[in-house]
Amino acid sequence: MAAVQLAGLNEETRDAVNVCLQRRKQFAVDAESRTLLGDAEVLSDTYQRARKLSAFRAAELAEELHISLPDANNRLKRLLEAGALRRERSAGPDRGGKEFSYSVPAF
Repeated sequence: MAAVQLAGLNEETRDAVNVCLQRRKQFAVDAESRTLLGDAEVLSDTYQRARKLSAFRAAELAEELHISLPDANNRLKRLLEAGALRRERSAGPDRGGKEFSYSVPAF
């Protein structure tokens, strides 16, 4: 899935798009500022930390944000669904479960 990336927004159009996205409970990436627009109040900080880390696992992000692992996974799921992040299965421990590595796609 590809992220919705918006380019060429000025202040007026950015505000209008932001309101529309919020009302629809959706979000998009602003190409120039590399920030999230729309219904992304909690996700904005998560996305900025993800960009800072570049490549990471959910536990690393949870530690960075001082949140629980389930909360980090919920946030990552929303960012993945929107295409703002990429996920690859990584070699994890043999004790079961799946482990993934996340990264921010180059737009």
